[in-house]
Amino acid sequence: MFAYLEKIILSQYQWYRSGFLFLMFLVSFIMPGCSSTSSTQMYENSEFGISFEIPEDWSVEYDARTRSIVLKTEIGMWNKEMARISILGVSTSPLPYIPEHDLEAHVDRLRTLNNLEVSIVQEPTETENEDYEIAIATILISTMSLPKGSPLNQMGVQEPDTFQTVAMRTIKCTNNFALISVYKGNSEQLNAEAEDIVDSIVLTCSSEERP
Repeated sequence: MFAYLEKIILSQYQWYRSGFLFLMFLVSFIMPGCSSTSSTQMYENSEFGISFEIPEDWSVEYDARTRSIVLKTEIGMWNKEMARISILGVSTSPLPYIPEHDLEAHVDRLRTLNNLEVSIVQEPTETENEDYEIAIATILISTMSLPKGSPLNQMGVQEPDTFQTVAMRTIKCTNNFALISVYKGNSEQLNAEAEDIVDSIVLTCSSEERP
């Protein structure tokens, strides 16, 4: 009788132990995506004339031909949460570089070239900064107007009432210019990290004006 009870208790213990180990296994995957802290590293590109800090779980790619930088990341185990940053360099904008006007032109290009349904939430507006001339804007893109699988869609779905938020910023100094687009997803953590990346951007600027 005691041997039988001991066998039952041992069996239940092994079952609970297996369940606990499986739970800890799940937590090991989920917790990195839920963590609000992440170590950062400095990214520098002398050809582009730009540097910024990025969390270790973000990837960064530079296209020398188009002078563009793309940063992206994703977290989560089943329903992946994503965020994306696109940075275009000085060669993509016609002279003279006027931050507010260039934002307006870029929104028009997005709408016209890609046949997108775009709504302007915040009109291009210049902001004060000691080091740069900066303009900001915010737009919404209907996910239904984005091609299926488009990297611009960080919401993960295409639905009539779902919109892709894009926070845009232009930064200009005497001889350098960057146009930044932050494609936000559903993760507050990743959206905050994206904003921190943009806030950390430093341009290489000359003391002489462009001719």
